[in-house]
Amino acid sequence: MPEKMPNQQTPETLSNREAWLKELGSKETQKILLRYIYYLGMKFSPEEIEDIAQESLLKATKAIQEGKFNVSLSKLRSWLQSIAKNTALDLLRRKKIRQSTVSLTNKHELSSSEPTPREELITKEVDKNLESLRNNLPQKQREVLDLLESGKSLEEIAKLKGVSINTVKSRKRYATQSLKKDVKTEEEK
Repeated sequence: MPEKMPNQQTPETLSNREAWLKELGSKETQKILLRYIYYLGMKFSPEEIEDIAQESLLKATKAIQEGKFNVSLSKLRSWLQSIAKNTALDLLRRKKIRQSTVSLTNKHELSSSEPTPREELITKEVDKNLESLRNNLPQKQREVLDLLESGKSLEEIAKLKGVSINTVKSRKRYATQSLKKDVKTEEEK
């Protein structure tokens, strides 16, 4: 008995393909597919559900025409449903990527925008108030804050000032507490 080539078309596969394609084109299969996608519970709009169904039907049609589907007609719908589920998941992934790209773009646009004159005025006013509040701090606390702002670490400040690291931490803590209290008092006025 001669062996058949794997892609060699036989009368049975040609008639099966026609039956499968006819089944894909039926209104009943399309309704079942739309219902299935809806009940996946992935929160798609009606338009997206129709798009998923159409894309799934196109993928299935292409696979059948290329001879990639060689199972019984009874398994066609379950195979089609798995295609639809994967297509729906792909759409969700694309939507998430688009949303994250848009949110990153929006954040970048917001951070790169120039401040308005009003925002600049408010910033200058806040800076003046903070500077005057800092000037009311004891000198040792003010020095620690200045050195921290210049980029020095707590250890470097301790060595520079000839004190323990705990003393530096304490001065920093008292300075920030005092500033917070003074800012709160200013806001209440």
